[in-house]
Amino acid sequence: MDTANANKRRSVVKNLVGEKFGKLTVTKIVKHNKKMLWECQCDCGNKIYTNTCRLTTGHNRSCGCIKKLDLIGKKYGKLLVIKKLESNKHKKRIWECKCDCGKIINITTSILKKQKSCGCGRAITIKQKMWKGYGKISGSYWSSIRLGAKSRSLEFNISIEDAWEIFLLQKGKCSLTGIDLIFRSHSSKADGTASLDRIDSKLGYIKNNIQWIHKDVNQMKMNLKENYFIDFCKKISKNSDKQTNIIKFKKLDKKAIIPKYQTAGSAGFDFHAVIDKISYHGEAPEEGENNIKIKPGQQAIIKTGLSVEIPQGWQMEIRPRSGLAFKHSITITNAPGTCDADFRGEIKIILYNLGKENFIIKNGDRIAQGVIMPAPQFDIVEANELESTERGTGGFGSTGI
Repeated sequence: MDTANANKRRSVVKNLVGEKFGKLTVTKIVKHNKKMLWECQCDCGNKIYTNTCRLTTGHNRSCGCIKKLDLIGKKYGKLLVIKKLESNKHKKRIWECKCDCGKIINITTSILKKQKSCGCGRAITIKQKMWKGYGKISGSYWSSIRLGAKSRSLEFNISIEDAWEIFLLQKGKCSLTGIDLIFRSHSSKADGTASLDRIDSKLGYIKNNIQWIHKDVNQMKMNLKENYFIDFCKKISKNSDKQTNIIKFKKLDKKAIIPKYQTAGSAGFDFHAVIDKISYHGEAPEEGENNIKIKPGQQAIIKTGLSVEIPQGWQMEIRPRSGLAFKHSITITNAPGTCDADFRGEIKIILYNLGKENFIIKNGDRIAQGVIMPAPQFDIVEANELESTERGTGGFGSTGI
């Protein structure tokens, strides 16, 4: 009897799939560690598994990210947390801390809560006595740079103090990318990213020829001259832009609205009106404070407040919106208009009222749509003869009505 009641209670358990508890959204019920649990997706992207009781009573409101406090400015013993660094390869968060003695160390969260100083409060070990570093540059790392230069017969005429001063002038960032750089510390297992680079690879480690960059960038640069390397990076970036579907719009008016596709399968994106001083042909349309009126038979050039950058080999067609055409008989005089890849002026739409009633356009109204189309260029040559076809010169209804 008890078993039957237990089964009955299980059968009436509420289905929580799709429901939200704090930052958690229930996605499905799964068997996890031999238990039936709810799989939940946190707003931060992490997944957790929990039971009905902990969800409905409020014990689980997130994956734990709510509890991840910002430690910057907090003090643990003699250590003041001053900066959050990138997580190490074990995905442990690293904090840059300044000790009361003035020393800077990088340390994980778990060690930070146990270790209350940089080590200055403990007896100085033999390893600390032998440390010959300066700033954040360890003596062993500096020795490896110097020995590497010697093995390649490169001039090495710079001190560790000079290198640290350059690092400070760069504000601790990669000279080429602006990424924050990290030195590996004996008190932390975080991977170091700082790498000493020769600007002109034909010269040695001398003043005015060194800079700190990210180790991955240095590995790519190798023995190339800096300007040559940067030029190649620009070419790669430019070619990448061509290969990705990127259309860049620039606002020329604060009232302008960047176009967007209305659905996932839309071919065109909508342009919005920016009501300003308008151009027209014939009788002037009537202007209000934030709108204009186009009478039947009138046309007006409406601004969008935008300019565009289209990749080479493509063009943008400006087409009428079907809703405006059907309901109000509003079309585009030169439809489809063409916006070339090298055009950088403001996009303007020539609207024409084919209807029998006045049409009012307000700021922000969707007035046209843009469609990106291929625009290959061909070699144009003069020819004395053209290849003959079955149709020949037939045109203007020659194939029938």
